[in-house]
Amino acid sequence: NGSALLPFLTHDAPAAKPPPGGGDGLVQAYNFRLCVTKDPKRRVPFAAPVKYDPADFELVRRWMHACGFGASPGGAAGKCHVGFPTCCVGATPSGKADMNNCGGVSTDLIGGSWRYPAAGAAERKAIWRRHRYYTEGLLFTLAADPAIAPSVHAAMAEWGYCGDEFPATGHFAPALYVREARRLTGAYVFTQNSPSPRDIGAAAVGLGCYTHFDSHNADRFACSDPA
Repeated sequence: NGSALLPFLTHDAPAAKPPPGGGDGLVQAYNFRLCVTKDPKRRVPFAAPVKYDPADFELVRRWMHACGFGASPGGAAGKCHVGFPTCCVGATPSGKADMNNCGGVSTDLIGGSWRYPAAGAAERKAIWRRHRYYTEGLLFTLAADPAIAPSVHAAMAEWGYCGDEFPATGHFAPALYVREARRLTGAYVFTQNSPSPRDIGAAAVGLGCYTHFDSHNADRFACSDPA
């Protein structure tokens, strides 16, 4: 209606940028690394969350339409980073799969992580519940919403939560995937330019390996400029 943001948008314009080296108070988005399966004996269908409000997921409908997966013609299929249930599902033993975020509208709850680092136990539980509501609602919307293409419904119906994983918490892990939280200022501060022998030199105290320097969205805002 022109007077309010869609749910899961955080601002109506880009936030002011801090000076180089300054903090903005934001952290990368969190999500659940769900265990999913196609095995009919284990598969639990993607159901609506408690107190599901379809209006909360209008962003998902518009994204699907823009990507060519709406129930009505339109959009541009192939231009989006999208898949079902996501485009990042890795096979694990016993017919199960590890599902992660993939793309700008996926299982990451962008903006939902900001208060977590300094939150107490009660607020962190509330943040966990908010992430669960978002994730369940996202998957159910993709699986059943009439504004989304039947081909998407069919693809989603092949998948479900793995019934023998985390049954006490509705097949959601008791812990969120916390990508980053408190930032510490010590003798050395890790920056975007740090992952190089030149920058770290002989100061390293541990060694790990990952295929790329990964980061996830920290903010999502409304923008009238398509560029």
